[in-house]
Amino acid sequence: NIAGHPRAAAAIHPSDTRPLRGLQIEGTVRLLRAHEALRAIRVYLRRFPRARRRFSLRAVLEEQGDLRCFRFVAERVFILSEKHFGWGNRVLLALAAETAARMNEPR
Repeated sequence: NIAGHPRAAAAIHPSDTRPLRGLQIEGTVRLLRAHEALRAIRVYLRRFPRARRRFSLRAVLEEQGDLRCFRFVAERVFILSEKHFGWGNRVLLALAAETAARMNEPR
């Protein structure tokens, strides 16, 4: 239930996970609707044009299918590198306030 509990986390790492390395991201999510969802889908389709065949834009906008668009606002980002920091250690990335704000603004 995202409306009641919007906290979320994500991990970005290569498929080869040994030695461990990647990013861990913590933040909040919210469901995008109408024009925000359409804008998100357009950005996604510019990056992955072949995905256009996999879903109906109308179904997404009318929230009739299984696909929904969300906005993830990162609050903390950690870098993991077993090689550099050792097992079980992660480093919090410090972002400048204007960089963090720019990362989270709609495009």
